[in-house]
Amino acid sequence: MQTNDLEKLIKLINKQEKQIEELKKYLKSEQKRLFAELNKQKEYYESIIALMPGHVYWLDRNNVFLGCNDLQAKNAQLNSREEIVGKTNFDLPWKDQAEELNRINNLVMETGQPQVEEEMALMANGLGTYLSQKVPLRDKKNNIIGVLGISLDITKQKNLEKELRDAKEKAEAASHAKTEFIANMSHDIRTPLSGIVGMSELLEEQVENADQKQYAAWVNECGEQLLGLLNGILDVVSSDNISEKDIHEEEFNLPQCLYDLVQLERPSTTLKGLELNIVIGQSVPPYILSDRTKIHRILLNLLGNAIKFTEKGGITIGVHCITQTSEQAQLRFSVEDTGIGIPKKMQKSVFDRFFRVNPSYKGIYTGHGIGLHIAQSYVKLLGGEIKLDSEEGVGTTFYFNLTFKIGEGKHSKSTPLIKEQEEYEVKDTTTVSEKFKFNEHQSLPSEAPHVLLVEDNHIALKIAETFIFKIGCRYTSAMDGERALKLALSNQFDLIITDIGLPGISGHQLTRLIREWESASHKKPVPIIGLTAHVREEAKVECLASGMNEVFSKPITLELTQSILQQFVKLPKDINENRLKNPVAQTEGKLGLDLPDTEEELFMLDKYSLLDEDAAMQNTGNEDLLRQILHIMAEQEIPNDIAAIAKAHAEHDWTTVEKLAHKMKGGAVYLGTIKIKYACQYLERYQKAGQNALLEPLYQQLIKVLNDTKQYLHQWLENQ
Repeated sequence: MQTNDLEKLIKLINKQEKQIEELKKYLKSEQKRLFAELNKQKEYYESIIALMPGHVYWLDRNNVFLGCNDLQAKNAQLNSREEIVGKTNFDLPWKDQAEELNRINNLVMETGQPQVEEEMALMANGLGTYLSQKVPLRDKKNNIIGVLGISLDITKQKNLEKELRDAKEKAEAASHAKTEFIANMSHDIRTPLSGIVGMSELLEEQVENADQKQYAAWVNECGEQLLGLLNGILDVVSSDNISEKDIHEEEFNLPQCLYDLVQLERPSTTLKGLELNIVIGQSVPPYILSDRTKIHRILLNLLGNAIKFTEKGGITIGVHCITQTSEQAQLRFSVEDTGIGIPKKMQKSVFDRFFRVNPSYKGIYTGHGIGLHIAQSYVKLLGGEIKLDSEEGVGTTFYFNLTFKIGEGKHSKSTPLIKEQEEYEVKDTTTVSEKFKFNEHQSLPSEAPHVLLVEDNHIALKIAETFIFKIGCRYTSAMDGERALKLALSNQFDLIITDIGLPGISGHQLTRLIREWESASHKKPVPIIGLTAHVREEAKVECLASGMNEVFSKPITLELTQSILQQFVKLPKDINENRLKNPVAQTEGKLGLDLPDTEEELFMLDKYSLLDEDAAMQNTGNEDLLRQILHIMAEQEIPNDIAAIAKAHAEHDWTTVEKLAHKMKGGAVYLGTIKIKYACQYLERYQKAGQNALLEPLYQQLIKVLNDTKQYLHQWLENQ
């Protein structure tokens, strides 16, 4: 090899060595830069993990910690994150919860599925609640090598939830206590009020002095007003305490329910000259299963509002079927009036409690502003929503849809079975208080219905006894449940009327024990009626569930007593409404009860006087009062009666004609206008007997007698 070639080779080697050195320097520099960048990213990620607000940690398949963040280390009472490496849950403050924590970790690793759990753990600041989410930790080959978890401290939130829950329970308890207090107070108030109303009613019937009779009537009226006010207050209190347990489902006749509602409000509409109509769609099922009382209450509130705010025109209650299957039907109820209407800006507020379109201080319309609120509450409870359409000066329509099971037309009420045997000691106590001995019922015939009265208040018991006797029934009384139970098991009663709040055995318990005994002895169930001073719906539901046939709110009145007896016992034929005010027995002619033997005698009224002055004087007490009443009768009552009955006649509404005739008959007997009495009686009884051939001439006869009596009274008053 030549010298030149060797030199070139040496230079080339030196050059390559130099390039290699430069490359080494570059690689070393790049390596340093990459390590620095990697460390920076590592510190960045570690900083994120370390400073995360939650507890972050990861463990291997043996539940040994591989690392954690600062917060986890702090709560584990460690000086640094590194100290947790190699430890297990059994080595840390939450060792008592270690088994449960490991169980969840193992579940994650075995299933490969994330888990979210609330966990309890003892940390540096005490036992806390943590919301933990854990996922499987995997390597590059997707093998599960451990578990990664993050836990959030929700102790404060859980404590707040508990505080809110406790506060809610306290508020509910306070509300319940308030309701119970009002209900109990109402019982205490209604009991003496019941005595006032009942005794004043008896006094008004029995005293002969006109002034005393008027005073008794005023006392009775004031008592009724106080009861009305009390009921209004209780409605306000109970309107926001309605719940699903208040629903009492039963099968009932829907058209009959509507008819009863209309008959209840018919006097109010007649007085205002309003038309009142029912429209029932052809596809509406006659029998449905629902809470009849609430349906009645909803429609009664809507109808009452419609009557209150309607001065002319009429009101229509409608029910139409929207959809129907073989088992259930969705019905639309509506109450439409031609009243004053509701301004648009107020329509959203009419269902608010205490809201009134016209403020009470204006004195135009009375009320508490609670009726529509209760109606809305009941509709919601039954699964519907109430709405309205209204235009000022035109009228208002309230409507709502409800879904019902279709009934089969069965009316029998099954008696609830007694689930638990209850035992009570039967004690022998006095039947009637010594202060109010009452033995008149002994003079009644043995076939008269026998009623067991159970009431612990002396005055209330005396009133009930008097009413029962006046209607013509025998009675036996007990002042506590123990005595009542002994009497019920050893005697055959046609009816039991019991107070609910009795000392010892309550009215509910008494009913359950009687029903259990009847079932075991295969006895026919005796009707049991409950009387309660509590107007809360749940109180009535409890009574019915115990086996009672019906429940009524106190006070018991003569009218209510008569209604109960007519519904649940068979009264002898010589017992009727005239017995309550006049000792005139009914007679049954060939045409029917209180009717003569022949059709000709229906129109032979000339033998009766237009005015029996002696009878009128005996009933009113003095001549001055008689003149005042007869003046009112001639100037107001008879013209109003003629207008009302003529309107019903024009509408071919013979049922209303019958009821108006019945109403007029009562006043006629009291004032000695005998011819009116018989004209009303013949028309009423003829219609009740289901006959119609002579209804028109009997109606014309009554109109003539009313006009003749009015003219005679004018002449009589002028001559006095």
